[in-house]
Amino acid sequence: MFYMGDGVHVLAKNGTFLFRFDNGEFGSKWCGIWNGDKKYYDYFAFKVNGEFLSAENFVKLDFYNSVFAKHLFRPKTGPVIEETICLDGALLVKLRPEFDCDVSFEAGVNIRDRAEDFIDNKRYNITERDNSIDIGLDGLTAMLAFDTGKFEKREYYGVHSPGAYARNKGYSKHFDDCAVENKYVPGVINAHVRAGEGMNVVLSTKALDKDAIYKTIKNGTQNVRLHASIINALSASYGHVSGVSGEFIEDCMDAMISYANFSMKEIYAGFPFFNQFWLRDALLVLPSFLCINNAVFVKDVLKRIRSAGKGGAFPNLAGGSLFSADVPALFLIAVKEYLDWTHDLDMLRESSTVIKDSVAYGIGLLDGGLIHDSGKLTWMDTLDREYSVELQALWAKAFDCASDMLRLAGRYYDEAKMSSETIKSNMHRYKRLGYVSDQVKLDINSANQLFTVLFETVDENTSRIVLENAEKNLLSEQGVLSVSAKDAIYDPNGYHNGAIWPFLTAVLAGAAFGHGRFDIGRRCLDIITSKNFGVQCKSRINEILEPSGVPRGCPSQAWSIGLLPFVIDRFMLGINVDAAASKVLVRKSIETVDFSRTLNLNRREIRLTMKNGRLSSNAKIVESSDYFTVIV
Repeated sequence: MFYMGDGVHVLAKNGTFLFRFDNGEFGSKWCGIWNGDKKYYDYFAFKVNGEFLSAENFVKLDFYNSVFAKHLFRPKTGPVIEETICLDGALLVKLRPEFDCDVSFEAGVNIRDRAEDFIDNKRYNITERDNSIDIGLDGLTAMLAFDTGKFEKREYYGVHSPGAYARNKGYSKHFDDCAVENKYVPGVINAHVRAGEGMNVVLSTKALDKDAIYKTIKNGTQNVRLHASIINALSASYGHVSGVSGEFIEDCMDAMISYANFSMKEIYAGFPFFNQFWLRDALLVLPSFLCINNAVFVKDVLKRIRSAGKGGAFPNLAGGSLFSADVPALFLIAVKEYLDWTHDLDMLRESSTVIKDSVAYGIGLLDGGLIHDSGKLTWMDTLDREYSVELQALWAKAFDCASDMLRLAGRYYDEAKMSSETIKSNMHRYKRLGYVSDQVKLDINSANQLFTVLFETVDENTSRIVLENAEKNLLSEQGVLSVSAKDAIYDPNGYHNGAIWPFLTAVLAGAAFGHGRFDIGRRCLDIITSKNFGVQCKSRINEILEPSGVPRGCPSQAWSIGLLPFVIDRFMLGINVDAAASKVLVRKSIETVDFSRTLNLNRREIRLTMKNGRLSSNAKIVESSDYFTVIV
């Protein structure tokens, strides 16, 4: 794997997250403790017998999952274990020295918005209580609590530039701009700690009473065990998939849960840069939450997104003012996926007006038989584009989905189906010699053509051409390039016009598996698991990589890993759920993948096992030439 300097990791639960270097350093302005898009702490630091626990005496990151990390340090006087546990609204830090020692603890407080840098004359209010300190600013509170020792007030206001550490270690400009930040230290907590007893510190993003502090400390380890049991259960639902390691599937489940805020019904686009509810990103990964048997959460998120709509359009960012051309299409596709899994007619009735409005919005974008966009209204929002090819694929699929849903709701709307057919009949305008162009009027060999295959917007011959072109011109050793290196607009230092996007590698995997190119699909999965996974952030995948494989952009991006359960289920294993007909279809393909899967459908646990091309289940199976049909 390719590490830039030292690796980093994220602990996250329901929107609270800690971002930190694996060696214990807080060497970036993005490092620290956050709740949603608000930061509360820049860092925390222990001194043991006068020596800071730091990169200088770090031994190893002994254990990690998305809510728990265990560090081993070895200062001069002996080994010390530091455990960090992420909880709702707080971080619990447990210090466990293997010897009697004097410990002092300090925290750098910096309550700020995600886009904020240094602000002059920033001042906090402190309220001291027994074993806790409230630090307030503009109605927000960072609270420190501890179970042993005494707080000594030593207020310090200053500035610092933690990003200098990241830059010196080789992290890119994407990672930190070295901006100067406010630094506030309210004082130190001093304690004498006996071997085996330890010290517990709570760094909360809200004020807690004594009882809440006690429960936070007491139940911290229990919460870690609960999280582990949930991840084990989710990964166990996959049993095994030949060619995909069980360890990777387990880490994938862990990652997906880390991006979800189950309390707020949100999915965050990434940590730490994109710790906001981006609707496009959420909609792309929602089908994978269905695959891991969490339809209730999917419904909650869809209802939140539905409420954000205006006249059939949706903002790309919750509460934002930019209404992108692809988000309504993704909403229609995601609602249809949810209904396929649940046959939730109440949800359909509640959503039918918004579905119809979104269809009308999409039809309003049609111009000359294609969806017209102009400017920066797609996921490639740094580029001015027009008649973007992936929009045609998304809207053709969305119109088909909407037609089926409205028919089921008794609200016939033939224009939806007709609009899909209109787009498909005009896709020949994108065809070039050996590829499908990014735009109608420009010759650009981009990865966006992959969506036309994934959503079956083009005929089988064109799909074959797209996949052959992707294999030859887009798929590198590190993943799928956003545009071909032979293309006129290609820039190896570019963002949307040169970088590798792991989520596009997952899209290619799905398109390839779905059209019988298992060689390409397996190569994509191998690249993701061996070349992209964990190269900078522990058990996560970066937003982008340089063509050379150097990790860049957001270190922990949701859609880079969150498409994979859906890609594996739908396209690699060929599983299609039809809850309305009480059946599961499992496609027969030219290459059989052995697997075991457990699905929760219609309040019933359905177990599927494929072995040497034969499917077995705890439910009745009807076999045809193309499918195994499992009767739920």
